[in-house]
Amino acid sequence: WHQIIEVKIGPNPDLTAGQIKVVERDYGMENGILVVTVRAALIHYLLGKLGFYRDQRKTPLKGQQIILLNRKEIQQILEVMELQKKVPPFSLPIES
Repeated sequence: WHQIIEVKIGPNPDLTAGQIKVVERDYGMENGILVVTVRAALIHYLLGKLGFYRDQRKTPLKGQQIILLNRKEIQQILEVMELQKKVPPFSLPIES
């Protein structure tokens, strides 16, 4: 409950330059990055709200407007929490 995680998101680089600018403005990003701090216990809710809990067959990564910039770090945190039985098993989508 007490661990704080920084989730860094940015626009999907597969978007056009114009689309990237819109995403940056919509999410209030600075220099293409938005840092969201969240308690570890609530990480699944945040990832779900941001659209990272999805069926890749239905919504490929290219259809995602934002990406996790610190994906490997978040995946490691999720794996540790899973081992500690604090969260259900979850794997972030594989980047294309």
